[in-house]
Amino acid sequence: MNASSYLSSLATCLLAVALYADTRSAKVVSDDLTAKIDVAAQSAAATFWIGVKTLDEDGDGKVALTKLVKTLQSRGFARPAVAASEGGAVEGRGRQRRGRGTPKSDLQFIKRLDPSKDKHVEKSEVATAFRSIMLESVEAKLALDANRDGKISLPEYALSSPAKGGKTDENGINWHQRSHFEREDPNKDGVITGEEVLGRYERRVFSQAEVLQLTLRLHKADRNGNGELNLEECESVLPGWRVDSNGVALVEFYDRLRRLSTEDWKKLSDAL
Repeated sequence: MNASSYLSSLATCLLAVALYADTRSAKVVSDDLTAKIDVAAQSAAATFWIGVKTLDEDGDGKVALTKLVKTLQSRGFARPAVAASEGGAVEGRGRQRRGRGTPKSDLQFIKRLDPSKDKHVEKSEVATAFRSIMLESVEAKLALDANRDGKISLPEYALSSPAKGGKTDENGINWHQRSHFEREDPNKDGVITGEEVLGRYERRVFSQAEVLQLTLRLHKADRNGNGELNLEECESVLPGWRVDSNGVALVEFYDRLRRLSTEDWKKLSDAL
């Protein structure tokens, strides 16, 4: 390589580095979207704390992390998929039921609710934790907006998931990339906006907060204190709840609650 070619290549590399640094330093999430994340985090934290406060015996606004984790685990949280020998369906190696995380990811989520690392979950810190979770998720997704016009186009989105086999269109995009994009573009206008990105992650955090608070409170419906809900007890808190003749065991609470609709979560919360 001659000096001219070397200098040209070096200049290209330096330009690439500069553009990368500029992309990394550029503000991805607008002030308006950040403000909405703050509001959503406060609301999700308030929902979550409805359940956590049942463990806050001295009312000081905090609960030991180990106490919270052990209580949730006794009710099915961070529990490995049920095997056929336990009366469940056998799942493929490394797979989990759709809609739930792995035990490891479940525990990582709970540990994030202790940002100060003092081994306590505090009411004042939960909103901060939820804010960080949503903000990081929104930032990561909006980083795909290469031209910074506040919208993610299909070509921009496709860069995050390169086509691997199968037929592609004239832009090199296959059906798999397109289907994932359309799922995140609810109004089908051909772009994913910051509002749509936030809506997606906001729903995830709210769903988790709702299920966790109900998991911590559902034992209240166990009138005879035998560690499970029979058919009558299930019906008393959620009329029409379809459960088998054995009712719902304490260790099944979390998974059972995840399967319910948003409307059913509200009904249950009101009943408890």
